[in-house]
Amino acid sequence: MKFFPFHKFQLEYNNSTDAFLEKLSQETDKKNIFRNGNSSKKFEGEIDLIQNKFKINRILNYRNSFYPIIFGKVVSEGDKTSKIEIQMRMTIYAIVFMIVWSIITGIFTCLALKEQLSNTNFDYEPVLTSFCFFAFGYVLMIVCFNYEVRQAKKILKDLV
Repeated sequence: MKFFPFHKFQLEYNNSTDAFLEKLSQETDKKNIFRNGNSSKKFEGEIDLIQNKFKINRILNYRNSFYPIIFGKVVSEGDKTSKIEIQMRMTIYAIVFMIVWSIITGIFTCLALKEQLSNTNFDYEPVLTSFCFFAFGYVLMIVCFNYEVRQAKKILKDLV
């Protein structure tokens, strides 16, 4: 399990770059803010056939705010071989939310610790409670992000 919401890997493809991008575009729908009903496609996003790049995310039939955005570049390594360089990160909104969450819960943890250290009898409950809020947000982010990374990676490997 990764402890930071960023994942980078490479895949080898035994065909041309255009063949992989065509295969991926068959599984990719246009980005749609108001997606109603289930889609038969696995991804949504943009595929640039000229620059051999793509920016996609998995189509989810459930809620997960920590899903990865998948950035990829397909590089030709000869006539019939291609290398697919893939980076996954959380959405900007999720990153900003987690930064704000971490700052607020970190401040409360520091304030609780400072208050308890200035008292003659140390009470661990306020410090532990505020730290648990921080830890809960972090663990939730990492577990949900890594789950979606595994799902997307499995689909991408199946395409290759």
